[in-house]
Amino acid sequence: TTYIAGDSAYPSLAAGLMGNTTVLDADSNDDFVWSPNSTSTTPAFANQDWTNGYGVPGLPGAGSDPTTLSN
Repeated sequence: TTYIAGDSAYPSLAAGLMGNTTVLDADSNDDFVWSPNSTSTTPAFANQDWTNGYGVPGLPGAGSDPTTLSN
């Protein structure tokens, strides 16, 4: 079963909306962590390129319905 959840608010980061994965994982809004800027820098979890899923089009803040995939 797959369940994808967005976030209900922006992350609480002192430096803005972007942070490294360790900082984002410590935030209460960390259901969907992704990097919209990873094509402009060398991808690394320590880079300040990561944000959460708040406001991502099509990703509901309350989560999606569980979906079972089978082969």
